[in-house]
Amino acid sequence: MRISQSIVVLIALLALCLPGWSRMALLPVVVEVTPTQTIKGAVAEEKLAIDTPEFIATPVALQELWAKWKITTLLPAIDFSKSIIAVGTTGGSILNLSLTQDNRGNMKSIGMATMDLVPGFRYVLQVVNREGVRTFNGVEVPTRWSIYPVAEFKGVVDNPVLHGNVPELITDAPTLQQLWDNWTVAGKMPTVDFVTQVVVVDFAEWVYSYKYYQNISGDIQVEPVITKGNGPGTRYVIAVLNRDGAVSVSGKILPGRRIPSATFTGRVKDLSLQKGTPTIITTPEQLAGLWQKWAIADKMPEVDFGTQLVIVSITNMYGPQYTLDAKGDLKVQFTLFLRNTSGFRYVISVISNAGVKSVDGVAVE
Repeated sequence: MRISQSIVVLIALLALCLPGWSRMALLPVVVEVTPTQTIKGAVAEEKLAIDTPEFIATPVALQELWAKWKITTLLPAIDFSKSIIAVGTTGGSILNLSLTQDNRGNMKSIGMATMDLVPGFRYVLQVVNREGVRTFNGVEVPTRWSIYPVAEFKGVVDNPVLHGNVPELITDAPTLQQLWDNWTVAGKMPTVDFVTQVVVVDFAEWVYSYKYYQNISGDIQVEPVITKGNGPGTRYVIAVLNRDGAVSVSGKILPGRRIPSATFTGRVKDLSLQKGTPTIITTPEQLAGLWQKWAIADKMPEVDFGTQLVIVSITNMYGPQYTLDAKGDLKVQFTLFLRNTSGFRYVISVISNAGVKSVDGVAVE
């Protein structure tokens, strides 16, 4: 018997010698999990339910599922740094998911469905807090995921003078154009939407091939796969990446589009209640006060005010977009008009505070 096996047996024997209450303390503590959001629907093609994952922990997996099932509704805005999605499907007409989590980080789901079989299949997606979750139904929950370049350009720069002062991160078109011209990069310069995309650059005397990842904190990580280069000159790689909720690259804060983890809209009939409304909420007490003052029917979100803030807008428009500029000012823009009604309308968004110094010029305290 190996030493490790002997230790396991010894621990087991000692556990049997403990009083009953002590042995119970060794057992995992299991609690029910309440979802923060539930999404239900139906898909006509029954075969598309094959190989459905039991949970989703990355935006890429959610996008793939939406495409596979050909769902026409908008992709929900899920902050995967805070949440995962439990997935269930059934050939019956009704499906309910029951979720539990133990104190060792294991989450489990049990589905209960009706036995009446109808064409296609029904699905239930339950968004739950991922804090402390290590496994889901025995499968490890990933904390980062692969992302793939929209475009990638590789080449060689012969003049060492051109290596200096090259940014590893490009967030505007003039900087990219200057690099393209200086390095005489082969191929037409790509059209980059710097609100939703970013350009990363690397070069060395080795031939670089890269893998790109994004973690649950919203940081894009670039990892090289190195092989020895042949011939003179310095090899470079220029990659265009979708941001998809990323807030930084290798720890460097990104200006540009910020995607809220949650957005609430509604109407308050009493116009006097808009008086004194803050634009920025940075404490749970402020948020609870606003929720109570406006008698908001939606459940108040759980906000981590260490990494997030809440933005409040009173407007008769919708389609909010939040864009961080290079100085750290978060711009709030609306694109859709709503029909005028009595009272006033509001938009409340929970968003990452990384790099945010002000919102439309109002300083974050």
